[in-house]
Amino acid sequence: WYQRRVREAVVSTQSTGEFWGVNGLCSHSNGDILVVDSDNNCLSVHSSDGRFISVFGRKGADRWEFLYPHSVATDDVGNVFVSDWGNHRIHIMDKKLLPYLEQESHLIYY
Repeated sequence: WYQRRVREAVVSTQSTGEFWGVNGLCSHSNGDILVVDSDNNCLSVHSSDGRFISVFGRKGADRWEFLYPHSVATDDVGNVFVSDWGNHRIHIMDKKLLPYLEQESHLIYY
């Protein structure tokens, strides 16, 4: 069921032309779908039925900007982790998707 809902959400959003380079997605603790778009340099949030809710980020190297974000994950309390490949760092947001921590790491290479 979950895989089907994620696939439907991604397909319905792609058909509107909002995505350019989906590189990762996961389910948030509240059921929303989080999608990392590397070419648009953002994290977008969609409801479980695929409706667009919001977007975070833009291209850049300043705080809370992305340069080819690569993947997204959540932990058991709802924190969100976005790996920022181009800036060699990880962005961490709390369960309300508010910026929490930005950690540089030169270990992020693909």
